[in-house]
Parts: sequence; structure tokens; C-alpha cells
Amino acid sequence: MGFEQQKLASYENMNFEELRKDSVAGPILEKNALEILQTKDKEYFNREFTGELDEQGYLVRKSDGRALTKPSQNIERYREDVVEMTRTELRG
Repeated sequence: MGFEQQKLASYENMNFEELRKDSVAGPILEKNALEILQTKDKEYFNREFTGELDEQGYLVRKSDGRALTKPSQNIERYREDVVEMTRTELRG
């Protein structure tokens, strides 16, 4: 098995936190988490956040303009959806 195949296989075995911390998978997971928030949890997202991210990828809150959480920290009930979306994207 070549290096690329091994790396792809390792993504299949990673859990949410491992994917989130990975240098390749992490940004993809955050992008997918943001997409889920904007579509499946639209009411919550629109009530709480401006839709903008700060320079470190944190969501900007409407209430005070502070950025305290990343998209992946707001998707508890959609974690498995985001994991599967991320794995699918990594498979290419």
C-alpha cells in the first residue's frame, strides 16, 4: 500500500477530534461544519452568528462581535454528518 493510500485509510479510522486536529482534514472538517450550520441548523446559526469567520477561523457572534468558537464546536448533533462529509471529500 502506497503512502497516499495509507493516509486515506487512516482518515477512515479517525474520529471527529482526530480529523479536527489533522493538518489536512481539519480545515475540510471546519468548512463542512460551517456548511452544516448554515443549512441544517440555520435558525440557530442566523440567530447567533454573523456568518463571518475571524482570521483564525472562529465564528463571529452577533451579540458582542467576539469570536470564541469554531464551526466544529457548534455542531454536536451533526458530528457524524460532518465526519462523513469530510471523509468523502478526502477520498476525492
